[in-house]
Amino acid sequence: VVDIGCGNGALLRRLRERRAVRAVGVDLRPPRGVEAEEGIRYVACDATRDPLPAADAAVSLCLIHHLSDEGLVALIRNSRRSVRRLILVDLVRSRVPLFLFRVFVR
Repeated sequence: VVDIGCGNGALLRRLRERRAVRAVGVDLRPPRGVEAEEGIRYVACDATRDPLPAADAAVSLCLIHHLSDEGLVALIRNSRRSVRRLILVDLVRSRVPLFLFRVFVR
């Protein structure tokens, strides 16, 4: 599993705890000095243009709202070269979804 925009690697650590997966974090500035103790490899790269590690699946949580429309298209096209499945999860930033979220989360 590749986590695009992995930040501090929290999702990858959780995946490793619950499932026996090989985990790779991709970020412009990945965390340092945690690979050995957690068994997770980190790669510093721009996921919109740099080669990504080959994987069965890639996930990106709360990253794409930082990209332009062109950046999002580039991310999808670039990931298609080395990843079989891409899962994008992000925030919907408009009033109606925010209102519905607040109502139903209570």
